[in-house]
Amino acid sequence: MPPPSLFAAAIVGTSPVSLQRVVYNTGLDSHITWAWLGHITLKIEGTLHKTGGGQITFDGVARAYHDTYDFNASTHRSEIGEKATAGGRQLDRIIKGTPYEIIIEGELPINIQR
Repeated sequence: MPPPSLFAAAIVGTSPVSLQRVVYNTGLDSHITWAWLGHITLKIEGTLHKTGGGQITFDGVARAYHDTYDFNASTHRSEIGEKATAGGRQLDRIIKGTPYEIIIEGELPINIQR
């Protein structure tokens, strides 16, 4: 979802919106999804319309970027998430795993009215 600061800073009228590389924690939706995907990176595009009275309408879509799953260390995960990833990294060294690309196809429509 576009950040609330985008709405507050919007000018009256219609403006295109293109947010690159928005990090999304899939754990907010499902623990199972989080276990498989963790955090994903989204691109959000659409149109923002703001009236003189301050009403906001955003119509757009969110698409996921492709990601290489390789058990990389990171600072964005929770302590549990990072420990799980480190365990996967150790297992990967033993079984000589191969990194693979995660592809999430399609887009999710977003419609916000405030």
